Amino acid sequence: MDQIWWRRITREIVAQRSRTALTVLSIAVGLFAVSLTFRTQAILSRNVLDRYATTAPAAVVVQVLPTDPQIATTIRRVPGVLAVEAVSHISARARVGATWRALALRGVGDIAATQVNRLAAAGGAWPAPRRAMLIERSYIASDGVQIGATLPIEIENGRQYQLPVAGSVHDLGVISGRLGSPVLQGYISLDTAEWLTGSRAVNELLIAVADGQRDPAQIQAVADGVRAALRDAGCTIVSVTVRDPSVPETYTLLTAVFQTLNVLGGLSLALSACLVVNTTSAMLARHVPQIGVMKAIGARSRNIFLTYLSMVLLISVIALLIALPIAALCAWLLATQLAWLLNYDIDRVSIPLGVIAIELLAGIIVPLLASAYPIGVAARVTVRQALSSMQAGSVRASASSRQRALIPGVPLALLYAARSMFRRKARLALTLAALACGGAIVITVISAQASLSATLDQVAAYWQQDLTVTFNQPERSARVAGEAAQVPGVTAVEQQPATLAVRRRANGSDSRDRYAIYGVLPNSALLRPTLVQGRWLTTRDQDAIVVNVDFLKREPGLALGDPLVLKIDGRTTAWQIVGVVTTHLLIYGDTSLGQGVGYVSDSAFTRQIYQSERTNRIIITTSQHDAAFLGQVGRALEARFAQFGIQALVQTQSETRRQIGSFVSLIVVLLLVMALSFVAIGALSLVGAMSLNVLERTKEIGVLRAIGSSHTYVASIVIFEGTCIGLLSWVPATLLALPLSRLLSDVLGWSIVSWPLVYVFPLAGPLLWIGVVVLLSAGASYLPARHAARINVRNALEHE
Repeated sequence: MDQIWWRRITREIVAQRSRTALTVLSIAVGLFAVSLTFRTQAILSRNVLDRYATTAPAAVVVQVLPTDPQIATTIRRVPGVLAVEAVSHISARARVGATWRALALRGVGDIAATQVNRLAAAGGAWPAPRRAMLIERSYIASDGVQIGATLPIEIENGRQYQLPVAGSVHDLGVISGRLGSPVLQGYISLDTAEWLTGSRAVNELLIAVADGQRDPAQIQAVADGVRAALRDAGCTIVSVTVRDPSVPETYTLLTAVFQTLNVLGGLSLALSACLVVNTTSAMLARHVPQIGVMKAIGARSRNIFLTYLSMVLLISVIALLIALPIAALCAWLLATQLAWLLNYDIDRVSIPLGVIAIELLAGIIVPLLASAYPIGVAARVTVRQALSSMQAGSVRASASSRQRALIPGVPLALLYAARSMFRRKARLALTLAALACGGAIVITVISAQASLSATLDQVAAYWQQDLTVTFNQPERSARVAGEAAQVPGVTAVEQQPATLAVRRRANGSDSRDRYAIYGVLPNSALLRPTLVQGRWLTTRDQDAIVVNVDFLKREPGLALGDPLVLKIDGRTTAWQIVGVVTTHLLIYGDTSLGQGVGYVSDSAFTRQIYQSERTNRIIITTSQHDAAFLGQVGRALEARFAQFGIQALVQTQSETRRQIGSFVSLIVVLLLVMALSFVAIGALSLVGAMSLNVLERTKEIGVLRAIGSSHTYVASIVIFEGTCIGLLSWVPATLLALPLSRLLSDVLGWSIVSWPLVYVFPLAGPLLWIGVVVLLSAGASYLPARHAARINVRNALEHE
């Protein structure tokens, strides 16, 4: 009997192709989203981490005063040191088109044989010819730089040169130019460095540690050994930075991407389970009479349960075979795009066994578990209940002629649709749950995008100036402010010096990170930080400092009110933390995303750090604020300072906002992709639900046609019912989106800015979804309604 029943189920699957297809689709859409999530994460993490490891990344970076390149030989003898690269870093600027851009030149002995932070050829000449440079590949084209072009450059001493761009190089040790980094990355030989500066001296040492020395304590021990060796050799150390060599700086952004994918993947899995329950319940409702017949001839509930569970297993396997290839292709495309933004290549697409296990769980185990309850209910139905359901269709249609008298003026089709909609409340609840989940996810994604945008606006509001002018060395404050004020269009000038510092801990060790310290006017209208704890600076503060949340994140032992000792240019300065503000996403003089920042009053900066009335930065407001006018004023400022031999680099407010926004472009791309995915999932769930409803109502439609109902009338009933179900799902979707959007907002916030995002729940989300759900429900109902309306009376009444 089991074989007979199994053949019956197989024939049912083949005969009712549309019904089977909808069930397959319900499983496949959820599996697609889950597979896309985890495959993208696996491809990115494996390619990024593995590719980064091949570059022998530096674990210790030492800044020294210019010294002989042979110092690298001394450092190699320090226990735990694997390799050393001596680098001559030259700060310069390059004219790209009509704009001066900051340029960091990295001079090494042999570019093609670098031992630490290894470089790879990416196009053009390799290695760099003498008196020419290579540009990091992510800055080619997107920043207006072309291979073969010759760029005018100016180094710190004011000398200008014409430097050809001979080729491009792939460097995973710097931030991708596609993320909006304002500093061009150039690479030259030490011979070219000597031509530019007159010296082959190096000022930076990149140190890779042995594989067995990757523990933070071991890396710190290596750094201490390097520090001692340099002091014994007579080198003056400026700073020593220790970092994790297994993780690139941009991995912070990838972590945010991964956490977002995990949240959305979990939501899609829940939506898939709702769809499976809904479609399985609808399919089983059609089989209740057959179940009654089988029980009447001796079938047991256990046999029926296992048979239908096997049917779900077969359908799940079919869905798996359909969804996985599509998900694999889409995951590769999405990972490729995200990797391109991060300046990585996708070389390997192998998927770990853990991801495959998750896919099997989502594609087979979840459908089986989700369908177990409706199958169990159907298997326990009695013969009497099963056979009595066969007569339900004609009975249900009998009262339709009395509906018009109940509510005068309301179309009969609408009343009939409303009454039919609530006929099976359990099935309606499942349909609403599926639609509400899809709608809630779409609204949540829209809210997350709005929260991200609001947070970026808040971050950008830190800097209210129109122009920021940075000098290659500190200049007299009164002089540069006076000269800037003479430029037409400039309305106000403030000094805002900045420097890099490391924290000197109580045990005498220095922090592994370098922090940006700004000297600001406490009552300036051009700086609007968002306070998290404590207070902002006052004009009376001389040792007070306000730090951002990234500072505390990198120094977990610090808190509001604690003393803070900073080492700046070899000198220590003492401060007290009086306030904590949110991040501002800009990077000063470093490559670390989420850089720690401290703010002190300009007078305290002058007294404790510069010890004279000097500044290396000024901020400017102008009479007009459009990009064209700011560019014009910026060029005039550069020209005026050049007359006095002062090298100045001008950055406009629009460039600042572009830099801030580019750091989260990965998240924006991801949210847009996932929003479109869940709109598609919501549409498919509606199509499935309405098509199954129409299939189950075929006999009722035959009765209506037999008593004279027109094609239009029958179709309008189905469309009204589908639209009403869609409208009913809008309220729970909106309510469910409230906690989900808060959760996603917090996850993104902690990942990107080390603090919850500015939470925004825009009305556009629910309003957009109500429009989409109405259109989708009406559209999903149209084709099934049209098909059912065209069935003749005889075929409709014979339909099972």
